[in-house]
Amino acid sequence: MKSPFKVIVSATALSLLLVSECWSQIGGGSIVGSVLDASGAAIPGAEVRATNVGTNEVSRIITNETGYFEFPLLPAGRYVLEAENPGFERARTVEFP
Repeated sequence: MKSPFKVIVSATALSLLLVSECWSQIGGGSIVGSVLDASGAAIPGAEVRATNVGTNEVSRIITNETGYFEFPLLPAGRYVLEAENPGFERARTVEFP
């Protein structure tokens, strides 16, 4: 039986919403987080996908040995995150920010 796991995303993901005029004119932000199993243990080697809802552009990354992932310099927009790893059910976030 497959065990569920979850994607934990830090508050820095909200920076994608907070993009406004600034001196550097950077139009995006980063999404960082961790993939954990139901007991809170890290899931290394999980594939995490960030899909831009407006453009359907997909970025992919693999979690490190502590389950950590980072999508640096994503274009501003709304994203859905999905994580998969053999032996676990796929996890999907709601659209955010």
